Amino acid sequence: MNKIVHKSVRFSPAEMADDGSDEIDFCRTRFVGRGRAGIEMARRISQARGAEKRKLIESLPRFEDRGSGNADTNVRLEPDVATVFKNGAAVNKILRALIQTMPGIEPAKRRKIA
Repeated sequence: MNKIVHKSVRFSPAEMADDGSDEIDFCRTRFVGRGRAGIEMARRISQARGAEKRKLIESLPRFEDRGSGNADTNVRLEPDVATVFKNGAAVNKILRALIQTMPGIEPAKRRKIA
């Protein structure tokens, strides 16, 4: 496999000032990945053709869905609910108990945090 080469690029001050945010539509953007895995996936997609390429692209999460399932997801509580629960740990404790009472739903395995 060939070594990945990074080339430095110089931009003019006018190019640096233009953020181009009005032109970018993120609703159709897919998240390929980060680091070596992202580079490898981008290479596989660029070399694929036809149905294989569509299948690879459809397997990628959408840009806006990228944070779903993340432990850092924030949820806004209504004021009356926030008066009952003082912190996130109390909310999590009650929600875990509720999940265990729901029929047919397996609770997700918890990761241990050091």
